[in-house]
Amino acid sequence: MKSIAQIVQNNRRLLAAYEDKVQPRFLSRYALEPMDAAAVYRKLRALDPGPDAPARVLDLGCGTGWLARMPAAESRYRRANIVGYDLSPNAIRIARERAAADGLGARTEFHVADVLAPLGRVSGLLADGGIAYVQTFVEDPDVNERVDMAVMAKMGHRVFRGSELEDLAEANGLKLDGASRAGMVYFCTLAKKSAIGEAGK
Repeated sequence: MKSIAQIVQNNRRLLAAYEDKVQPRFLSRYALEPMDAAAVYRKLRALDPGPDAPARVLDLGCGTGWLARMPAAESRYRRANIVGYDLSPNAIRIARERAAADGLGARTEFHVADVLAPLGRVSGLLADGGIAYVQTFVEDPDVNERVDMAVMAKMGHRVFRGSELEDLAEANGLKLDGASRAGMVYFCTLAKKSAIGEAGK
């Protein structure tokens, strides 16, 4: 039996509607505050406050490209290489179409790939001075219950526990450069260990 995530990913109409209508309600439910694409971007952007834009921005699990389109539209990122990766060919097709419709096709790239398995591929994809924006989910005893975890799994979302994501990043040549959370919704930026080490010297 297919999961809800598989059904949605296999139907372009449902996938497009998910970004527009379902995702903001879903995120708000687990963030315990109003949360839409713009709010997610503000949270991630706050973790990257430097005056200079990174050379490359990766959007891991980009879905229909809603997050990648935001830095692409900013003048700060006019020289950055903005790349989105997702497992779903349908999502990537929609991401390319929407970026083109917004006049951002030349500033973005979208590829079908599973970069999180192994996460080590991310280190190779990131240029020195690059950054990966990640919005995912973490356990929160004050928010999630067993039924919530089941819903998350059915929707195709992974929920990390404790320092699991940080440990995974460290084991694959990456470092959490910054992190914050709202309820179960977790925001972080990843960078190459070498780049961080050189910047700190």
